[in-house]
Amino acid sequence: MKIDVRYPDTHEAFKARCHAAGQNRPTPLILKYEAGDFNCLHQDIYGEHVFPLQVAFLLAKPGEDFTGGEFTLTEQRPRMQSRVEVCHLRKAWA
Repeated sequence: MKIDVRYPDTHEAFKARCHAAGQNRPTPLILKYEAGDFNCLHQDIYGEHVFPLQVAFLLAKPGEDFTGGEFTLTEQRPRMQSRVEVCHLRKAWA
């Protein structure tokens, strides 16, 4: 991933690193959207120590259970224009 950060071998060691830096707030989120709801572009980062990967799961079927719902990823690149990718998601399992 071309980053200098090295991560501990265990989740417990990573949590200890975060806690030592005063980061005690967990980042996992469970969001529920109703008709007309939306979420603005944002990052789920609460401090200096972050894990570089995030995951999102759909629990409903697009086009059947709801419409819309594009998932937009924005990559901020130093001294370059941001890169945007719109993902058309599908339900995580049948």
